[in-house]
Amino acid sequence: MELPVSYESLEQSSVQGGGRTLEMSSAAIRFVCDRNLRVGLVVRLAIQWPVKLDDGTSLSLSAIGKIQMSGSWKVEAVLLRHEFKAWRSDKAKALSSSQSGDCSAG
Repeated sequence: MELPVSYESLEQSSVQGGGRTLEMSSAAIRFVCDRNLRVGLVVRLAIQWPVKLDDGTSLSLSAIGKIQMSGSWKVEAVLLRHEFKAWRSDKAKALSSSQSGDCSAG
């Protein structure tokens, strides 16, 4: 499944850009991007998850990775850590707040 990905370096020379995922696992993410990235570069990756939770909450995958392979605009980052982040739009908050019996924590 191809998903939009954005990245930024965590080193002094700021490198930012975007692309699309090719493969993902709990150990690594392969993606195509707008430039080749230096092997060894540590980056923060953000991927918008395609499915929302039942209450309308959106998810994104936030990861820190180290570039292991880069060439022909295809990059592989080994994941050092990752987590899902949940967020809700104002519209989703308004909808869930107006429902009676909603006991979810915001």
